[in-house]
Amino acid sequence: MESTVSIKQFDADVFPSSGTAPMNFAPDVNSGNFFNQQARKSKRYDMLEVYSFSPPNFAGSHLMKVGGGLSYITFDGRNTSNTVRILRADGTRSQEINYSGNGELSRNKTEYFSYFSDKWSVNNRLTIDYGVRYDRDNITSENKFVPRIGFAFLPTRDGRTVVRGGVGLFYDNIDLNVATFTQQQDRVLTHFGPDGQQIIGLPQRQRYEFTGTRLQTPRSVNWNIEIDREWINNLFVRVGYQQRQGSREFVLNPLDEQQQVSTLGLDNSGSSRYRELEVTGRYKFRERDEFVASYVRSSSKGDVNDFNSYFGNFENPIIHANERTLLPWDSPNRFLFRGEFHVKYGVTVSPVLEVRNGFPYSTIDEDRNFVGPRNQAGRYPTFMSLDLQILKSVSLPGRFSKYRANLGLKVFNLTNHFNPRDFQNNLASDNFGGFSNGVGRMYGTRISFSKK
Repeated sequence: MESTVSIKQFDADVFPSSGTAPMNFAPDVNSGNFFNQQARKSKRYDMLEVYSFSPPNFAGSHLMKVGGGLSYITFDGRNTSNTVRILRADGTRSQEINYSGNGELSRNKTEYFSYFSDKWSVNNRLTIDYGVRYDRDNITSENKFVPRIGFAFLPTRDGRTVVRGGVGLFYDNIDLNVATFTQQQDRVLTHFGPDGQQIIGLPQRQRYEFTGTRLQTPRSVNWNIEIDREWINNLFVRVGYQQRQGSREFVLNPLDEQQQVSTLGLDNSGSSRYRELEVTGRYKFRERDEFVASYVRSSSKGDVNDFNSYFGNFENPIIHANERTLLPWDSPNRFLFRGEFHVKYGVTVSPVLEVRNGFPYSTIDEDRNFVGPRNQAGRYPTFMSLDLQILKSVSLPGRFSKYRANLGLKVFNLTNHFNPRDFQNNLASDNFGGFSNGVGRMYGTRISFSKK
């Protein structure tokens, strides 16, 4: 029997570096102060009981666990924002966003769960892990039953081939910043004519509302299958496939945009899908040395107005209609090569080379409206980075002789390849289409201690 009781406190503050001046979004350079301030305090109380036991063998051996627990989470804070301005290339205002309300946030959450699991060793060639979990909380009041199963099978008597796989249903936790969405400040949107002074129409108040039938917990079905084979002595090859299908994800959508009072809606209509095929080879030689090469082909699509992209630690005030398209981190092809080589004098050399497709990007116009489908305007240049770590083990003298110091030098992006992190995607900018903010060659050190 294992019993655990814990209390955790998490405080977070986000604030501008100086002042409360408006934040300006212009085609070339953003200016002013960051618009959002947050002060969040959260406490979590957990109690967990787990009982492990091995019943008499039947159809193999079993290691079973039964457990349950209770969690209570409190969340209090304040989230307020200052004026945001969208500027044209000539400096005139296109749109202004102001905020109304005190921004006080408060919500508590109680979670209950119980589970059963069994590691079933059917024989020396087949192991099955299966179980079920039950969850419930006072935010959604849903009864969530979560079954999962996985296996490892040796299909050949030589033990050089292993087939692994599994499938399971997974529920996410609902963060309390989601549960307090309707307590956020209202937004007031104002549009301006070409001179940046004349107001077009009436200012529009945008209120935050849950627009689904009821609040639901996001969930996903994950499954994978892989085959590992030692083809010849010390040469291991893995071929694997995995997929994640997400549903009931939280997405934002502006509604009734032509009305004087409109809605920024949050509901569970979002979904996503990730697929991955992996081929990996690993060759071991001279006992401790190895070289690994892998290729991953993947695809990721989903709804791009996910809650955390706009209401995370660093909020994004410009919210357009949701779309289902490529996700921002989609990278269809990825090659990875790494090695660990022990050379003379206790020196270990560990190179890593990563080459992958760049992430997708979108284009916007002068008013920061998307032009064409999002994340389909092109991709960043191919990312390539050769990193190197050189580690030297040194025995310590005197009474510390049973320990060694591991001294390391790290070099990131050894070839100084240009890997930009920013793209000028505003059509009104003279620098449209330019990439910038690459990270060049960097150096670092490492020191650790271990017993001989």
